Amino acid sequence: MNIYSQISNINKTAPKPGGLCKIQFIAWEQILSWPNLNPYTNTITDDFVFKPGFQVFQLNVAHKDRVFREELKISPQGEYYDQLLACRGAGFNRSNNFILQAMAGGKFVVFFTDKYGDLKILGSQDCGAEFLYNYSSGDSVSTRSVSLQFKIESVSGAIVVDDFIPTIPDTGIFALEFSTEFE
Repeated sequence: MNIYSQISNINKTAPKPGGLCKIQFIAWEQILSWPNLNPYTNTITDDFVFKPGFQVFQLNVAHKDRVFREELKISPQGEYYDQLLACRGAGFNRSNNFILQAMAGGKFVVFFTDKYGDLKILGSQDCGAEFLYNYSSGDSVSTRSVSLQFKIESVSGAIVVDDFIPTIPDTGIFALEFSTEFE
């Protein structure tokens, strides 16, 4: 429970399109300094500082399968949020397989923008989101594909970027896009 804000009316809002537009990620250990976090709003108030030689990757995958889920759960130890960002890519190849195996189980910070323009951050100063993937060879009427997931359990929801927009450069492209390579 957020102890900083009072309970108030929930206002009716216009429907917003679902899905995610842009997904970027960086290895958690490549962040030198985290921005200050406003505890009242769970928003950042200044910028990240990255370690020298850092790499932020933009994740290029199928648009229709990009999803973020955040579920409040209650345990004997207290409340926490089970958070998952999932997406699916196709055109899987040997090079991508080596990269995914190296990333598996690693901790990452994920920056993502939904189709309404809201920017959120998955991961925190305490822990990054764990990277998981599942591969499928497909069948005679489908292509090979891979399901990518960034998963974390946290005492607070995903960080919301509101008034301050952090500087997040794209230093690399991680592409698992649909391909006609195997037709």
